[in-house]
Parts: sequence; structure tokens; C-alpha cells
Amino acid sequence: MPIPTGDRPFDTLAAELVADQCAANPLLGTVLGLTEYDGSLPDMSAAAIEQRDRGEDAWVERLRALDDADLSDDERIDRDLALMVLAGRAHMRDWADWRRSPDHYAGTALSSVFILLTHRLRGETELAQAVAARLRGTPALLEQGTDNLDPALAHPALLTRALGQIGAGAAYARSVADEFTDEASVALVREAGEEAATAYERFGEHVRSLVDKASGDWAVGEARYDALLTDAEGLGYGTRALRDKGQAAYDELAADMTRRAQELRGTDDFIAVVKTFNDDHPATP
Repeated sequence: MPIPTGDRPFDTLAAELVADQCAANPLLGTVLGLTEYDGSLPDMSAAAIEQRDRGEDAWVERLRALDDADLSDDERIDRDLALMVLAGRAHMRDWADWRRSPDHYAGTALSSVFILLTHRLRGETELAQAVAARLRGTPALLEQGTDNLDPALAHPALLTRALGQIGAGAAYARSVADEFTDEASVALVREAGEEAATAYERFGEHVRSLVDKASGDWAVGEARYDALLTDAEGLGYGTRALRDKGQAAYDELAADMTRRAQELRGTDDFIAVVKTFNDDHPATP
């Protein structure tokens, strides 16, 4: 992704914002194709999260201080989009999802390696070094999850769901060396992968121990969702209106499907008709 390099004041500010966000979340940098972040994982300690919250509040002030008269149309759009994203994060701050879901730790560690191998923007040696670095960083990230997860906030269903992902992380970490052919790269990644796999297993034991103690919720609630829709998504309506729009769209689609089911099979049960389509397939691969 090209980072703004122009001489306009907004270009400098935008480049600084991108660098700040990628430093806080190196996976974002990798997703954007910025290879300088490929060896890092986010710091998910409570102290780092609180520091990022303060930093985002500061960014809101800096972006709001920009005078529309000094910005082009495109720059105003970019500024407002950044403010919307930051507003959404602020609305979710008190929900503290990082204390509720193991996905922030196991999912981040797992996808951090997977995305490197999906993009493959480096040669094998450099790619292996980045993969190994993230695998070696996995134990610390998962340990932060152990410190942060709160059974009073976590819902047992979310914890149980995460156990499959954690198990997959362990298996993936032990097998990812097979993605390389050079002996030195294979050895490097295999050693780091074993460290990560052991950490996944340890984290899985901890998450499993929290399931029976968990008493939290998974629903963010109507008020938060209203705020997300209006402030972060820029919609002119809230949760209830969105539900009504969804119901109207479903009713329109269901009526059309019912008509088609009648024409095809002489029944109003379009779901049953759709299920019969599964029977229409080749007998063998």
C-alpha cells in the first residue's frame, strides 16, 4: 500500500497515522504489504492497550483540529473516515473485548503467520526469518491472554469456541516448517514452531479452566450498536431501524422464493425445495 509522500500537511499527518497504527498492530502492516512489520506481533498487555487508547484520543484531537478549508475533498473524506474508525473503537472501549475473547491472542498469533505465507512478499530466507520471529513471539502474546482474560466478563461459548482455534494453532505451528525447502529455513521455523505449539497448548489448558467459571456476556447491547451504526458506520439510523430494514428485505426475498417454489414444485416451502438441490450432484468425484 502506498503511504502518502506528498508535501501537503495532510500527507505528513496521514503517513504518521499509518505508521502509528501499524506499530500498534503489525498484522495490519503485513496485510497492507508493508514488510517492515512482518517480524512483529502486537503488544496486548493491559498497559499497552491503555496507552493505545490514550494515543487514539490524541489522534482524534489532531484530526479534528484540521481546518476543512485547508483540505481537498479527498483529504476531508480520509480525515472523516479515520475519525469514524476511532469513534467506533472509543464506543467499544468499555466493553473490553480483549478481556472476554481468546481470539485476540490465539487468532492473532495464528493469522500472523498464515498471512505471511499467503502474501509471500519475501524470498524464502527472509520469509522464514519473519515466520520464525512471529512464532517466537507467540508465547508472550498468549501469556498476555492468560493475564487478561476475565471469567467474569467472558462468555463460556466464546471460550469453548476458541479451544478449536487454539488446537489448530498448535498443529499449524508444528507443521508450518513444511512450507519451506531450504534446510536452514526448515530448521529455524521448526524450532520456533515447537515453542509456539507448546505455548498454544498451555494457553488452551488455561482457557479450558475458565469455561466453567465464565459468567459474562457476548452481546454488546443496543446502545453500543446504535453508536457504532451512527458514528462508526455513518448510517442515519440505529439498531431497531436496521432490524426493520433487514426484516423488510427478508420478507421481499421470501415472497419471491415462495413464488418460485410454487412454480417449480407446487409448494410454499422454499427452504425444503432448496434443500433438494443438494441431491443433484455427480455420483462420484
